[in-house]
Amino acid sequence: MKKISLSRDDLDKVRNVEGFPLGTDEDIINISSAPQYTAFPNTFIRDYIQEHGTIYDESEDDYQCEPFAADVSEGKSDAIYNAHTYHTKVPYKAIMRYILHYTKPGDIVLDGFCGTGMTGVAANMCEHPESQFKQLIERDMPEVKWGRRYPVLNDLAPIATFISKNYNADIDVAYFSKEAELLLKKAYEECSWMFKTKHDDGAIRLPGMESWGEINYTVWSDVFICPNCGKEIVFYEAAADPNTGKVKAMVSYPSYDNNKFANSVDSEYFAKINSNSASPFLNRATQQKTAPGSTYKMVSATAALEEGVIDPGSTVTDHVVFDKINPSPKCWSTYSHGTINVSQAIQHSCNYFFYEMGYRLSGLSGTAVNNERGLKKLEKYADKYGLTDLSGVELTEAQPHVSDSDAVRSAIGQGTNSYTPVQLSRYVSTISNGGTCYDLTLVDKVADSSQNNKIKNNKAKVRNELDIKSSTLNAIRRGMYMVVNNGSLKSVFQKVPVKVAGKTGTAQISANEPNHALFVSYAPYDSPKISVTVVMPNAFTSSNAASLASNVYQYYFDEKARKKLLKKSATSPVSNSGRVAD
Repeated sequence: MKKISLSRDDLDKVRNVEGFPLGTDEDIINISSAPQYTAFPNTFIRDYIQEHGTIYDESEDDYQCEPFAADVSEGKSDAIYNAHTYHTKVPYKAIMRYILHYTKPGDIVLDGFCGTGMTGVAANMCEHPESQFKQLIERDMPEVKWGRRYPVLNDLAPIATFISKNYNADIDVAYFSKEAELLLKKAYEECSWMFKTKHDDGAIRLPGMESWGEINYTVWSDVFICPNCGKEIVFYEAAADPNTGKVKAMVSYPSYDNNKFANSVDSEYFAKINSNSASPFLNRATQQKTAPGSTYKMVSATAALEEGVIDPGSTVTDHVVFDKINPSPKCWSTYSHGTINVSQAIQHSCNYFFYEMGYRLSGLSGTAVNNERGLKKLEKYADKYGLTDLSGVELTEAQPHVSDSDAVRSAIGQGTNSYTPVQLSRYVSTISNGGTCYDLTLVDKVADSSQNNKIKNNKAKVRNELDIKSSTLNAIRRGMYMVVNNGSLKSVFQKVPVKVAGKTGTAQISANEPNHALFVSYAPYDSPKISVTVVMPNAFTSSNAASLASNVYQYYFDEKARKKLLKKSATSPVSNSGRVAD
């Protein structure tokens, strides 16, 4: 339909209709772009339908279509979705599947509560889909018919229809460029004074005759050269000292009173502690090994991305039961997580997705899974994260064990994987700092106490660099961010003043014992300063471990919260209420 110039007569036709916008006629006309978009009840819809639709004739109606269901979260990482996010918004890629299933090219699609217009984007993208998404659709929906559908979008909120219009209306590129240049010119005229600076060219000038320059751009470097001595200072390290491999705190509970063993040993107290079934003498942080559970999934994700069996945008549809092997393992959820990529798989801790990764990494030997091949690939990347040897701390430590059986189940942290909390801490620290794996240390300096002088400073040694693609690390970190900020853990961390990224895990012992609860994490997400690893034996669910980690972050980043946290006490036994399944 050709563009139409509006007049007050057009507004008068619907001025008395409930929902007519408040504002001057001039403003209402100016933000409208008839006939496609009007900021008032659109009187041109009939003409639009007559041009693109067909009159319904019941006698010729042979429409039949099977019921259809798809993951409505598909595409939540897409830039178009994230431009205007809100909790009930459905991504256009998810909507596309429904439109392609229920309609044919040329059909009209009505969305009476359009929000920001994703139905319109989906209908229009049916004509020009992204190539990768098109391949995915054609794989899942072989009978798909590509071609434009014609959307009709409506909403009670004028701002919603205005945003929808900007997503879906055709744009005059030349006109847009012209207007943008005018805006930039106006901005320059009003604000260019902020970018003027006195230019020191070495010449001696009289007051009022200074030379002025104009700043075109600035270059930021975190390496600062002292103007006095010329020494280089790495500002980031000097200011924040992040990711050095130094252990800030290590706690094992239940513990005991060291004072009872100072100078002489309290034999009665020793006997009591030594016979306690909770093993207070055991330093759980360095000596108690557990299966890592779903906290291991970042290793599997790294292996899958680096070995090329997927890329960050590849998706897998969760069918709950992984029937490519027998006996067939199941996802922890009885409902499908839908079609998801690797970041979303980390977010939802989808076992099915990572079963598939273990399966692809292994390949087949004849008709059987080649477990040896899959396990070697998983071990290769576990080693890059430091999970094949001791963490480096200067205490007695149990040897880690990388799984040597069942590659498919090992990919979700099962098999025979077994690590101490401090080993998991080095692993997540490597993710947080961008790929440097340290031999961790508890020692800050070595001193001679008799002479009260320092012999040497100590710092953690670099074990290895991760050496993986930045896209791999970005996809993993994005998934860990979504675990904490886009799901059931969001409320657990709402009092933490910085953004946290993390991964939950549960390690099953037996049907008669509660699961171990795990949570590995770091913060702040954008510029990590600390990582926190919590392993709680027999704590039922990983949300309990996450809750404790939240308290640690509050204590570290919020001075006002410290006194309150220190006054807290356990008021009820740990339970599986508020469970986070993984």
